[in-house]
Amino acid sequence: ELKTPIMKGKILSTNMHEEKQKMQMERIFERLETLLGEMVKVEKLASNEWTLATKEYRLVDVLDHALDLLMCDTTRIEIRTDKTASLIYVDFDLFATALKNLLDNALKYSTQKVMVEIKPYAIRVCSEGEKIPDERLDFSRAFNRSIEGASTGLGLGLYIANAIISKHHFILTYAYEKETNIFTVIFNEKNV
Repeated sequence: ELKTPIMKGKILSTNMHEEKQKMQMERIFERLETLLGEMVKVEKLASNEWTLATKEYRLVDVLDHALDLLMCDTTRIEIRTDKTASLIYVDFDLFATALKNLLDNALKYSTQKVMVEIKPYAIRVCSEGEKIPDERLDFSRAFNRSIEGASTGLGLGLYIANAIISKHHFILTYAYEKETNIFTVIFNEKNV
């Protein structure tokens, strides 16, 4: 149902005369198509139609793929890692999608650099900004706000990230410290 209007929008945007608007519309429809694909994956995971294809990967490689998926300027992202290369058992593409969504939110709601910290049993995405209101902190549901708006988003990115992280039996936590939003993905020791 949703693919038809996206495709129509993509076709109509190719007929636009002003190049800047044409490019903006194309990016919007690409983003919608990506989100739709991610939602389909999450729903298949939730209904157990899709089983995780987990293998051992270096966390930095999964993060690198997540940065590629962002399709935007990543110069505002700074990565800090300790000297050990964290190895995790994940579905490479799905887990990269979860990290991409965490990074996308951090970039969207902060004008400062986004800090990614790789720890032996966790990865943290930190960004300066306003504290997320309590009614938006239930990441197990999409569209969980009392008031939706263009400036607040729909919550799909965090919902998708949380669903993928949970399916891997990892934990997504949120904290707000010193005007910084901190999302932490905690790996359990048997998956590292």
